Amino acid sequence: IYDQKRREMLDSVEERFLSCDLDNDQTLDVYETTICLPQVARQFRHVDINNDNVIVGFIEKIYLIFLL
Repeated sequence: IYDQKRREMLDSVEERFLSCDLDNDQTLDVYETTICLPQVARQFRHVDINNDNVIVGFIEKIYLIFLL
């Protein structure tokens, strides 16, 4: 059951990430995040762990779980 719940949570994050990616470049920038995930936008610098001004990659997506 735990693995199933974890998979569902990861799938949910992936769905939200893709739905917010307005330019379909597989990243979320500050603008996309502000429009679609304001609670993440407030913490954008913490989520953008490599400071490249976009959210991309598995680690950053996993961090979204804690904010959503």
